[in-house]
Amino acid sequence: MNKTYSAGLYVFVLLVFAASALGQRNISVGSPVTENFNGLGTGTVNLTNNSTIAGIYATRTTGNATPNVLPANDGTNNAGQLYNMGTTGAADRALGTISATASGTNYLGLRLLNSGSVPITSLRISYTGEEWREGNGTNETLTFDYQTGSTVTSLTAGTWTVVPALNFTSPTNPPGQGPLDGNLPSNRITLTTTISVNVPVGTEIMLRWVDVVDSAQPDGFGIDDVSATVIGVSAGEAFISGRVTTSGGVGIGRALITVQDGSGGTRSYFTNSFGYYTVPGLLVGGSYVLSVSARRYSFANATQVVSLEDNISGVDFVASP
Repeated sequence: MNKTYSAGLYVFVLLVFAASALGQRNISVGSPVTENFNGLGTGTVNLTNNSTIAGIYATRTTGNATPNVLPANDGTNNAGQLYNMGTTGAADRALGTISATASGTNYLGLRLLNSGSVPITSLRISYTGEEWREGNGTNETLTFDYQTGSTVTSLTAGTWTVVPALNFTSPTNPPGQGPLDGNLPSNRITLTTTISVNVPVGTEIMLRWVDVVDSAQPDGFGIDDVSATVIGVSAGEAFISGRVTTSGGVGIGRALITVQDGSGGTRSYFTNSFGYYTVPGLLVGGSYVLSVSARRYSFANATQVVSLEDNISGVDFVASP
């Protein structure tokens, strides 16, 4: 074979393979999608939608570019733009945003394709919202919504369905302005809920986080540990389970888990000696408020709200250092 032709064919095959390796993330029953953003690395990132990290989108209303430049930021930088958030030099990263006049509203997104054999009617969504910078001393909110369609490639076009249970509101308001450690329990909240959707086979859903311009000195947010899981509706009852640990990961035994249902009824359970608990016999389709208490321990995030469509595990609580 002609060497020039052979080399050209080799490059073509590589390009086709690269193109097929990128793109929206596939999701189906039994194949949850997770993203921790550690692939951003510790420096400045040139983020191209649906390419730098498959399925991940980020858009600025003002000054948007392709690719968008995401400087590494530990909360010290207060300029309005998109960021690679995290402690300087640390591998643990978050997709970040500070909305100000220079950026307008910022949008973050995760694009998913139903690659399974049945329609998706229910998705359990979980992520951790992190506050990396305190702005003007008032609570600001990163809102969550979604859009479905044959293809969904824009973070700004079309009609979106809001999910208030997944809105992240800044959990702390210390005096003054400046950086925060978004990895501290007091500065982060894990949000989990189940949404009813209609995503036929071969169509898509875009999960979106919206950071509007709230003030001249806005808070800095990051999203981390995002997961999306297709679940089937169980008949009748389901359970919620999780673990209560110290900040060092040691299980806390005899921690009290209190569960309140939509009608105000409560029930309580204790964790075992390793910190694990299970709340059985909960009605599918209900929303439950879980809270934790334990002797000698305090919890910055002692309450979680869960919408139950099937058995849910991993509803964890971590004590403050």
